[in-house]
Amino acid sequence: MGGRGTFASGNNVAYTYKTVGKINGVKVLKGIGGKHSLPEESHTSNVYIKLKPDGSFHEMRIYLNKNMSSTRNILRE
Repeated sequence: MGGRGTFASGNNVAYTYKTVGKINGVKVLKGIGGKHSLPEESHTSNVYIKLKPDGSFHEMRIYLNKNMSSTRNILRE
């Protein structure tokens, strides 16, 4: 995945986002060093939120299956 310091082929993968807060218990993620999308899969949370730079809602991703790889997105354009 690469987002939270995981391993790929036995090597550390750089962080690409960080948790900057919570809204109703859901982690709010922010990209490190530029734009980012929310993780394609998650092993620690079943929902993540991404905000726009002005703090308004941008996207919420819900992970649906037990291996946390099937998702539904809610977007605000």
